[in-house]
Amino acid sequence: MKRYIQHEDLKLSHFTANEWEHPEHNHNHYELIFIHAGSGRHFLSGFEYPYGPGDIFLLSPCDFHRFGIAERTTFSIIKFHHSYLRSGAPDHVVGTETSRLAEELFLRAHSRQPPLSKPDAARAAQLVTMMTEEKKGPLFFYLLHGLLAVVERNMGEEAAPAGAGDTRIGTVIRYIHDHIADSAALRTGAIAAHAGISASYLGDFFRAHTGVTLRDYIQAYKQRQIEHRIRFSGASLKEIAFAFGFRDQSHFSKYFQQQRGMSPGAYREQLT
Repeated sequence: MKRYIQHEDLKLSHFTANEWEHPEHNHNHYELIFIHAGSGRHFLSGFEYPYGPGDIFLLSPCDFHRFGIAERTTFSIIKFHHSYLRSGAPDHVVGTETSRLAEELFLRAHSRQPPLSKPDAARAAQLVTMMTEEKKGPLFFYLLHGLLAVVERNMGEEAAPAGAGDTRIGTVIRYIHDHIADSAALRTGAIAAHAGISASYLGDFFRAHTGVTLRDYIQAYKQRQIEHRIRFSGASLKEIAFAFGFRDQSHFSKYFQQQRGMSPGAYREQLT
């Protein structure tokens, strides 16, 4: 899979397209994508989201995506590294709060992209338009904070991905998130019993509602949680290994190498 590398702390793109020119890819930065006009589908980390004017998407470095444009679409894409939330802040207090808000929202967005209410979609459009005009500086940072605050009040509680009509899928996803470090609790039988679904049917049920297998979802979510802990906590790799149920650091390193193509130590070093 292609990986895009951005060296700048902050970059903003605003463009209109009839076709999406990029292959499925991921990035080394965070992206906040706002749709001003147009329609189509967003293929994001194994999920498929229909999109239209006023939709917003939050992508972390571990996400992969592409767009399928049905109707000529205008995008605004705000790309930033976590370091920007510190270096670009007008003061320490604003920087700390914006960093906390961004970390929480981008972490939660892996299971649910935020649907904006119609009034808040209009507010978000105004904020994003002002950001494209401002481009950088203290006002830009305040506008970003305001946009994240609009997203936060529309997130609600964790729910199933768009298109999932059966409420049991939300139960399954929340259970996985709550027990991600407990391998015994993530056995098919345990998940099925909690959600009131037959163990033999759970796999087909999950894939029908999410588009990915249960095993792949658990593995991807666990990896994201591990990367988030390495990235944002001061815990040692040994502490992180035990927190996620690995019997020792060697087993943890082998697992991370298989998932990421590098050791957890190398992953942490590249962030500094």
